[in-house]
Amino acid sequence: MLGLVLLAVGGSFPYFINPHPSNYYALVISRFISGLGHVGTFMMTFSLALEYVGPKYRTLFGILIETPFAMGGLVVGLVSWAGVRDWQLLSLVLSAPNLLLLSYWWLLPESPRWLIANNKTEHLMKVLQNAADTNKKTLPSLIEDTSSQKSSSSKASMLDLFRPATILIRSTVMFFNWLVATMCYYGLTSAAATLTPDLYVNFMLASRGRT
Repeated sequence: MLGLVLLAVGGSFPYFINPHPSNYYALVISRFISGLGHVGTFMMTFSLALEYVGPKYRTLFGILIETPFAMGGLVVGLVSWAGVRDWQLLSLVLSAPNLLLLSYWWLLPESPRWLIANNKTEHLMKVLQNAADTNKKTLPSLIEDTSSQKSSSSKASMLDLFRPATILIRSTVMFFNWLVATMCYYGLTSAAATLTPDLYVNFMLASRGRT
């Protein structure tokens, strides 16, 4: 929720200030705040999407969660093409509606895995029962009381990305994959300027290509 507020406030703030060189640092700070909100919101969304589904669907949903990112870029192009050409107004129009997503605090159920990790058994049973009722399933009585169990695992650290050898290999592959994906993204974005004479169409095509 904090991420959504930072995203909306940081993104909307440029509309209310004079875009004069003397306000450069205010604009930089607003973009920094918006960036913090974006990363925080995306990470929470990604985590919830994977925690809501079983192991069988995690790979699929881990990929699908990236689709709204590309769709968001497409919306930016469509709104600009439709007539919102002023960058300050565009920033406000696209950032302020994020505040509506605060309603998810009351609409979305808590992650069952998070509830288990925090020994909130009563709340867990309500969430699972509601899910079972929605899917017209019978909730199995396989829930163990974890309130008396103590975690024997040690705290995680950055070093866990590099040990044991299997994790080291996987981390190295992921680092390389992100490098390649980012360079491809940069290349597509740079080449988009030459696709058509229309700036807005080029942006939408580049956004569409990210999917």
